[in-house]
Amino acid sequence: MTSQATRAGLLAGNTLWSLAGFAVPTLVALVSTPLYLSYLGDRTFGLWTLCIAILAFTGILNLSLGEATTALVAGARGGGDAAVPPGLALTRIVTSASLVFTVLALLATLIMVVLAEPIAVHLLKLRGDEAELAVRALRLVSIGVLPTVLFTVASGVFEGLNRFRASQLLVMGRAVTALIVGWLALAIGSGFIGLVVATVAVTWATAIVGLVSVARELQPVKWDQLDFLPTSRRLLGFGMYSSVTSAGTLAIGQLDKLVVGSVLGLEAVASYALAQALASKVHQVAIAAGRVLMPHFASGDRNDDARQFPTAWRASLLFSAGVVTLAAAVGPVFLPAWVGAARAEAASGIFAWLLAAYGLHALNVVPYYYLTGRSRPDVVAAATLVGGGSMLVLLLILTPHWHLHGAGLAALCYPLGCLVLAWKAAELANGGASPGPVLRGMLPGLPSLLGVHALIGLAGIATGAVALRLGVGAWVGTVLSLGVAGAGIVVGHRAFAGRDAPYFGASEALFARLLRRPRPGSAARGQT
Repeated sequence: MTSQATRAGLLAGNTLWSLAGFAVPTLVALVSTPLYLSYLGDRTFGLWTLCIAILAFTGILNLSLGEATTALVAGARGGGDAAVPPGLALTRIVTSASLVFTVLALLATLIMVVLAEPIAVHLLKLRGDEAELAVRALRLVSIGVLPTVLFTVASGVFEGLNRFRASQLLVMGRAVTALIVGWLALAIGSGFIGLVVATVAVTWATAIVGLVSVARELQPVKWDQLDFLPTSRRLLGFGMYSSVTSAGTLAIGQLDKLVVGSVLGLEAVASYALAQALASKVHQVAIAAGRVLMPHFASGDRNDDARQFPTAWRASLLFSAGVVTLAAAVGPVFLPAWVGAARAEAASGIFAWLLAAYGLHALNVVPYYYLTGRSRPDVVAAATLVGGGSMLVLLLILTPHWHLHGAGLAALCYPLGCLVLAWKAAELANGGASPGPVLRGMLPGLPSLLGVHALIGLAGIATGAVALRLGVGAWVGTVLSLGVAGAGIVVGHRAFAGRDAPYFGASEALFARLLRRPRPGSAARGQT
């Protein structure tokens, strides 16, 4: 009992830290977006967005070794190799990952320096001073590739050790520091290039802090004890599949903006990026809540998957439905409060499409982390390749004719293509047998859940529309919409909690069952 209670407390604490690590950068992004827009203007802000997207795109070159590092560290912590002490195994993993990451990061830097001018001139079709500015910015951004991927090593190690507090403090510190330093750079008149330099400097500083923190966890070993080649092969074996996953993931997060920019121009990128910045929070908060499960599954008992996986998935679906409902309710009134009426009008059309896409994609979070934790990156890679590839093809076909609406329709292909993850995860959780029993267990109460949340979302949207019509202001309308939707979720869940509708049970109870932690009073009820 004590062990289960300890594991439950650890999972709950990690979840809270992971959500905090999502919330703080989200708030920073909400603050920085209108701030940067006011200093840079729409076209330069679009260029800034593309620079960040291209930096993220180079992350494919690290072969997703961050997740591989987390999985290997979690396996070592769980006693995966009885012949190797956990301390020695951790040192081997960190050393190998750092060396491999460094080589790949230097390769990515070289590629970015060489391709900066072709990207600016041929892909983005920029000319004159604007093209020169873009080339300078991209080459400066390339200096941030190495610290970006090394930061991933530090985060992956701490998450593999189930110490999400350390990893999320690094994430939050980087976000807040980048906002402060970036604002100071703009305030003193250094302009767009100053913002890029400030961001790269913060990236280097936080990566160094992360690596120093990880180094304190390692034990001194001799060079011949590092076992570099075998450990690197394990990392690369996992990472080769995960690199495909990264490519597919970048399709909906970064590469889509490059296609929109190439076809529709920088102003369209700004509108698309604003809508995506808000809609993507639905998926990101699901990731923040679900990522703690990956090291849990990597080091846990596989014989209990038939109970643990569907329970975690049900909790994730319940959580995601609430987040989608809140986002749908406040989005139409929050956008003008956030970036102004004119920019909000340009972004509002694509917002609904992207919210639907990211809401659907939230369903794939728990299957993704379950399959990754159970060392099945091949399944994840195949699904994301299908989803991401389909999305990019449709982007190129639909965007020239339907503009941002075409881009939104194409975005729906990614989560739909990735739904195969749920089928494969349910099959694996059921011991390789038919996934039918696990999937059928998700159906009871699902129509009620979707129906109630749809009505709540519509009520929130109507509240915001009435508030704007009455002229009370966009910020007041946002608060009213959020209040109505939040109260509706609470009332709706309480109304259905006592019926045969498992989705409306308390999330605390769902996570309690996940870890075999009895609900308060359950023993007493069993004795009556």
